[in-house]
Amino acid sequence: GMPEQWARLLQTSNITKLEQKKNPQAVLDVLKFYDSNTVKQKYLSFTPP
Repeated sequence: GMPEQWARLLQTSNITKLEQKKNPQAVLDVLKFYDSNTVKQKYLSFTPP
């Protein structure tokens, strides 16, 4: 199956089941993009001047 976080994202997104079936690669690309950006944000820190 898919990672738990991805399943939750799909459940809360506005992407319908029909759209997911019609464009499975696009859905995966979006999830991977979101996931990679989320990981980067975890390790970036902001230090005020």
